[in-house]
Amino acid sequence: MKKIFCILIMMVLAVMMAAPVIAASLGDDVNSEMGNFGKESWGTEDPVYLPVLIGRIINVALGILGIVLLYVMIRGGFFYMTAGGDNTQVQKAKDWLKNGIIGLVIILMAYSISTFVIHKIINSIGN
Repeated sequence: MKKIFCILIMMVLAVMMAAPVIAASLGDDVNSEMGNFGKESWGTEDPVYLPVLIGRIINVALGILGIVLLYVMIRGGFFYMTAGGDNTQVQKAKDWLKNGIIGLVIILMAYSISTFVIHKIINSIGN
């Protein structure tokens, strides 16, 4: 027990001694980025066109739906693993998993359709 504690203390001290070296190596990057800090908030960057903004919003929404899908699939798997042979619990788990797969297909189709439409709109505006 004492050996493990000593090794742990030595590892913490080694990391603490390396921290200033790592911070010093990052100093140039931080200083160069500080000049760019206000540019995005004051609008000196290139404008973002409406179709691009809508595409970003759709991508964020589909990402959130992907997280919900992950929850549905994990919950269905949990129900299936803890069913213990009970037919109603197994059916409930299968329903959750089936709904998750249907949701996955809908999300993938929505992503592909929205990507296609947004790219067509951007190409028509650009030309």
